[in-house]
Amino acid sequence: TVRVIEGRPTITAVRAHSAAERAGLQPGYIVTHIAGRELKVTTDSARPMRPVEERFAVRRLALRRLLGIAGTRVGVKFLDNADKPGQVVLVRDEPTAPPVHVGHLPPLYPEVHARQQGDVGIIAFNIFLLDPVLGQIQRAIDGFRVRGAHYLILDLRGNPGGHGAMAIPVASRLVDAPLTLGTIQFRDFTQTLVARPEMGVTPFLGPVAILTDEGTASASEILAAGLQEAKRAVVVGDSTLGAALPSL
Repeated sequence: TVRVIEGRPTITAVRAHSAAERAGLQPGYIVTHIAGRELKVTTDSARPMRPVEERFAVRRLALRRLLGIAGTRVGVKFLDNADKPGQVVLVRDEPTAPPVHVGHLPPLYPEVHARQQGDVGIIAFNIFLLDPVLGQIQRAIDGFRVRGAHYLILDLRGNPGGHGAMAIPVASRLVDAPLTLGTIQFRDFTQTLVARPEMGVTPFLGPVAILTDEGTASASEILAAGLQEAKRAVVVGDSTLGAALPSL
């Protein structure tokens, strides 16, 4: 993960057992070039980008250049934690999840990571998809409750959204009364997104925290803002992108 920290593209996380880890890249390193090109964003837009948009654009540019066909190579130049220049050549790994195809979008690789530390359940997922992501999240929340977890953390950092309607069944696992997540204003009508307790399902009612950053967008913002405004969750992290449709 590359994020803009204090104005510089900085590695903030390295996937375990990945090509980046094998090459010795570490959190804190400043990335200067990927694939032979300087890591900076230029735009022809007449409207200046907001700071959060600039940070998001750098993050997506880094990801776009790093992605590619498994087995191909990509060079990365960096400054290490002592500001010493270095460079590595990464051999791109195989995807860590099977692809999911939605409409005309390129292949999507959904991942859900759930773990429990003491009495805290933690769920991180990278996209909102009804299948297969929703079921995995629901089973994880139910498992935490059964195993006596008292707290829940939803890690939505870097989650750009997806199926906005999926925010409803996720929130429904966390409420014992109807809760409004937002209103979509169409040309001729409005649609309010309401999460309701599910019949026959015991919800998780412990405190909830949601982690965000500039990569948190769309359906992630619907879920985070709705639960925050209803005082059902505390949001912790950087400002989100501001790219959600139900913005009323």
